[in-house]
Amino acid sequence: MATHHSTYDAPGRSQPACPICGSSAPTKYGVKDGRELRICRDCRHIFWAQMPSDEQLHAFYASEYTQGHGQEEIQAANIEYYRHHAVDLVTKHGGAALCIADVGCSLPLFLEQALAVGFNTAIGVDYSQEARDYGERRGIQVMSPGEFDQIENDSLDVLRYSHSLEHMVNPMDNLVKASRKVRAGGLLHITQPNFPVFKATESSIPLKDSVWPSHLHFFNPVSLKCMVEAAGFRLISFCTVTEEQSCAATYGQIADVDYSVRMLKSLEAIGEHVRGKLNNFPYYYGENSVAFARKPASLTSRLNAAGRLFFGKLPKL
Repeated sequence: MATHHSTYDAPGRSQPACPICGSSAPTKYGVKDGRELRICRDCRHIFWAQMPSDEQLHAFYASEYTQGHGQEEIQAANIEYYRHHAVDLVTKHGGAALCIADVGCSLPLFLEQALAVGFNTAIGVDYSQEARDYGERRGIQVMSPGEFDQIENDSLDVLRYSHSLEHMVNPMDNLVKASRKVRAGGLLHITQPNFPVFKATESSIPLKDSVWPSHLHFFNPVSLKCMVEAAGFRLISFCTVTEEQSCAATYGQIADVDYSVRMLKSLEAIGEHVRGKLNNFPYYYGENSVAFARKPASLTSRLNAAGRLFFGKLPKL
């Protein structure tokens, strides 16, 4: 039987250093389908030793991902969740007339709900022409990543990444650039596949969804925290969700709980304890992470706010 080779099967670019923390000494984690996976000794991030080129990745997402993964059916089944999630984002931000960007939005069904519950402006970002066509029919602007790079800095109130950062060649660079678009006090939301903090050693235990080039990064709470803080945000809520018992059974023997305790102590107070012990500090065994972070107010805005407070308390003459 003939074997089909698509444009993204070709060898990609070498990734010698950790793409999240920049450590120059990653070590081998394992091999999948002839491709090596590496783990960072510092942030314990796992990634492919060879990354696809931008052209390979664009070809994959532009023509195959949306159509081949039944996105409209998947997202249509989540409409009620999208509506509640959009309300939650408005509540957590605390502002009004908000502008949101959803990076890696696929078909922008979530953004329809965001506009319905009070967001003033909604921007989708995706390679897929199908996503852009859907958005045009529904009156929602869906931009290419290159077009999104050109929007004004300090123009967004909420920046959302839902199961998208793990698909990017350089998620750190993407988030750092996008963070400039967010106003001081703005909100960042990330939800994506999660792995517990592993020991920095080779393992034969396979990683869920380790399929090249669709899943390029395998985040744990240390590497996620590192990336979020490097982009200028401060985590205000973090936990993991779903299948924690199963993941603990699968990955427990290679989890480095002591390292997690040492590196993630600051997250202990911002968990969601209703999710249970295994989804919070220091274990984080759930198969998906849920993170909210705030972009700190600039020194100028803090001084202005303090001045308004001070002068507002002065007695009227």
